[in-house]
Amino acid sequence: MSTRILHADSRALLTRLRGSLPDAEPPTSAIAPTPFKLMPYPPMPSKSASARAARSASPKVALAVAAAPDLTEFIVLDTETTGIAVGSRLVEVAALHVKNGAVVRQFQSLVNPEMRIPSIVQGVHGISDTMVAGAPKATAVLASFAKFVAGHTLIAHNASFDFRILKGEYARVKVATPGCGMYCSLKLARLIFPEAPNHKLGTLTTFLKLPHSPTHRALADCFTTMALLNAMAARKKSHQAVLLVGSRYDL
Repeated sequence: MSTRILHADSRALLTRLRGSLPDAEPPTSAIAPTPFKLMPYPPMPSKSASARAARSASPKVALAVAAAPDLTEFIVLDTETTGIAVGSRLVEVAALHVKNGAVVRQFQSLVNPEMRIPSIVQGVHGISDTMVAGAPKATAVLASFAKFVAGHTLIAHNASFDFRILKGEYARVKVATPGCGMYCSLKLARLIFPEAPNHKLGTLTTFLKLPHSPTHRALADCFTTMALLNAMAARKKSHQAVLLVGSRYDL
């Protein structure tokens, strides 16, 4: 049997490739009583995505990003509803107040929508008519939620949906909105993880091996989104280095 001897250039290439492979990373706890420690995600740049981003960049966009809040302190939120159509009502809302990667406060409440939840929707989030029958109505929940989030930057994954639901419910029950700006973590994920297959929360959870999986329950999905945002901070090596991008939704 003959023995193949690698050319010196081939051996050097293999050495560089082995050195570029990332080490396995342990999962990060979502609630940490001690200060959050960044576990850097190694960059895996997509040349085509980078090229598209460079072509689409403009001075106006760059200026907006420079003035945007960072991930030092924010409130991540999620909602569950009676459907996705205009006029759908809230059946659950949750929020996590996150500072330097760790939860400092949390909010969660089921909401009586004062209407039937379609069976197909119950099959998605698992919230039944029986579960919300004794829950507070939107007026009380939204007033409490406004106090919880007041004065903070809000983040949601696919924020346009949560914004539309909350804005509509605040108008319907005639409760004062909290006056906060809301940003979309999905848009931020597209920028920071261009190599991901897509930027749905479930896909990103698997791709990044996040410690929490989305369940279509509001509080659980808040923890998943928080883990995603911490992964973004880890990629950029600090929470201050990640500036929120995209439209600001004024709630």
